Amino acid sequence: MDAKIVKDAASDLAKDIVQNLPIKEIYRDALSPGAKQVGYLIEDMAKTLRLVLAPAQVTAILQDRFRDFIQSSIGKVPVERRVIPSDAILGPALEAIRFETEGSDIEQMFSELLRKASDALTASCVHPSYVRTIRDLSPDEARMLAELAPNNIICGEETRDSWTTYHFSSEQFLSVSFRENLDLYTNRLISAMLVEAHNVSFDRRVTLIDKGTFAEVRLRLSRLGRHFFETVTPED
Repeated sequence: MDAKIVKDAASDLAKDIVQNLPIKEIYRDALSPGAKQVGYLIEDMAKTLRLVLAPAQVTAILQDRFRDFIQSSIGKVPVERRVIPSDAILGPALEAIRFETEGSDIEQMFSELLRKASDALTASCVHPSYVRTIRDLSPDEARMLAELAPNNIICGEETRDSWTTYHFSSEQFLSVSFRENLDLYTNRLISAMLVEAHNVSFDRRVTLIDKGTFAEVRLRLSRLGRHFFETVTPED
């Protein structure tokens, strides 16, 4: 790919980001000329964007997608609170949305993450690992987190040969598209430490004939899961 095309596209996007920020927030040295500091900032951000654009075909559509995504995310932050988002969040988030359907629930999570990373009030709460966490979620798993956020869900937990299977009623997780994968999704969310399963009552755990066990458990967001969910979900 033409390195000049990548460089020019990255510089254009970096300028778009900086133009969404108040000038007073982007001085590195109050004693240096403002225009010089803005130039340094654009170049630093362009370096991050080049890494994202280099493996891709730099088409007008891709550039517009990135531009719209950045502007819509940062544009939701009051001007006086806007700050430069961390490279560890901006770069991976842009790379990830290339493979997401525009307007999808997953893209909206990335957008909210970038919004909070660009807000002086919330930037310190945004962990860079949350980009990977979003990227690893399926749309159905994101919907499960949304249903678990306000309510605990009681289900059956069956354990055999170190594998745990979760059983749900037909009225639970109605927003999930592929209900046959509910058990897989639940195990994945628990493995990612976003969801916890707690016995409703220890004396109700039943030993099965084939040495497995069965019990009612309460699924809920873990402390990490709640922090993650609140970080990637817009406030009402």
